[in-house]
Amino acid sequence: MAKLRFIFHPPSDRAPFEIPLGESAVTIGKSAEKNFIIIGDNRISREHARVLPRDGAYFVEDRGSKNGTCLDGRRIPPLEPQLLKNGVTISFEGVCSIQYVEEVDQGLAQETENDLHVETLVCHPALQVSSESPSFDRGALLSSSPGQFAEHLELLELQNKKQAQRLNLLYQLGKSLSSVFCLEEIYRLASGALFEVTPVDRCCILLLKEGQKSLEPVLVRDRESGATEPGSRIEISQTIVQRVISERVSVASFFAQKDSRLQGAASILLQGIHAVICAPLLGRSGALGVIYADRRCPKETFTTDDLELLNAIAGATSSAIDSAQSYERLSREALARAAYGRFLPRHVVDSILARPESVTLASSNQTVTVLFADIRGFTPLAEKRKPEEIVRFLNCYFQAMTSIVFEHTGTLDKYLGDGLMALFGAPCASPQDALNAVRAAVAMQRCVASLRIAEKDSGFRELAVGIGINTGEATVGYMGSSERLDYTVIGDTVNLAARLEQTSQPGQIRISKSTREAIGDAFATRALGEIRVKGREGAEQTFEVLV
Repeated sequence: MAKLRFIFHPPSDRAPFEIPLGESAVTIGKSAEKNFIIIGDNRISREHARVLPRDGAYFVEDRGSKNGTCLDGRRIPPLEPQLLKNGVTISFEGVCSIQYVEEVDQGLAQETENDLHVETLVCHPALQVSSESPSFDRGALLSSSPGQFAEHLELLELQNKKQAQRLNLLYQLGKSLSSVFCLEEIYRLASGALFEVTPVDRCCILLLKEGQKSLEPVLVRDRESGATEPGSRIEISQTIVQRVISERVSVASFFAQKDSRLQGAASILLQGIHAVICAPLLGRSGALGVIYADRRCPKETFTTDDLELLNAIAGATSSAIDSAQSYERLSREALARAAYGRFLPRHVVDSILARPESVTLASSNQTVTVLFADIRGFTPLAEKRKPEEIVRFLNCYFQAMTSIVFEHTGTLDKYLGDGLMALFGAPCASPQDALNAVRAAVAMQRCVASLRIAEKDSGFRELAVGIGINTGEATVGYMGSSERLDYTVIGDTVNLAARLEQTSQPGQIRISKSTREAIGDAFATRALGEIRVKGREGAEQTFEVLV
């Protein structure tokens, strides 16, 4: 196995680490977004150099760096790859030197005091999900048309059949994921591809819980035993996972047992994990989770190719998970909007969906204003009309009345034959609830007058509505059975509002004393007689709102 042995200067500051070479180039530089190996030194350029495979050999190339790259002490010309031979040294302006090694150093296979602190942690920039991409247009993993892809694939097959096969598999994975919105199927496809193109013994997909910082496993899969159920526990290196999440880079530890940065990771030591690779899953709004994989055989490790393949799979999986989660959120929102929209105004529905924690839909006692409206003399009028005429007019009437309720921040509780019941102050309460209810009632009476004029040729010339309004404490919430629940209000406050509507005259708005006190001087009123409600002690003083 060919590898690079990095030695930093001075030797007392940092121990060497090694990177197995594969079929992909290993880039070196200061930029975390551009390189496999990141060296945080001002003498190193953002994209300084790279080691790349070619025709079964490896070459080093300076990428036009400011301070240059040396091979065995000789500065090499920029952008001209130089053949690497076993034992040669690549150096960068005194920052560090790299020895190219073609055979495994047997000294490193034995644990001695000198090699227990070999650092082998390597970072790779993670693939991002574009914030400007359409919500559900994931496309293929490789951004090329089928015709262009076929040409690239043919060229690659001539150069490297194995790499072409891997590329084709990743392309097919991207195509498969582009049409899947089931999260479990996405996990299965991603892990299957990882097992097919890399030598991982075990992999795990972990996602961040919504609104939390903890990672939970959604899939654990072992090469020998297969996949386990979602949610299974697995001991992983939190050291690596936290770095991947916080820095948003793909990480590999090729000799984890000897990695000084992982000496505090008990899971690495206890389970005998030899090599680890991990890549972040990044969505449009941030980190979604990670894909974590490891190997246990002490004689086998990963290569930089494996890290790059995991990074590609993680990129495609990120896009698929992000779209699937967005699809689920939109589906839930559409269902919720359809359910709430039947009895809540649009702005209240938007508020509930934006901040669901701000509204409590469980049953509770609270102050509300209840409005009842009923068409006077509708039954004898309806008896003379055709059913289709009655249905058409009622639909027109209820559409107009419901719009008025919503415009005044009310909640439609229910339709009652040719009447309706509305709430003000539930589920969202405000100091203006009683005033909004009276304003809605005034708008209703004016709308009825308009409807009467519009329907003068259909026999509804005498159409009139009586309205009753009361303010007080009531029990509000979802009520019913397990098969059907309705959001409604019950209590003495409701009974009095209904009684006010029953005793109101055509075209009249009759309100209780509590509502009169709540609206202050916003509307002119006049005192009416007292009314009594069955089961209620004493009489209730009532008022008429002068429209």
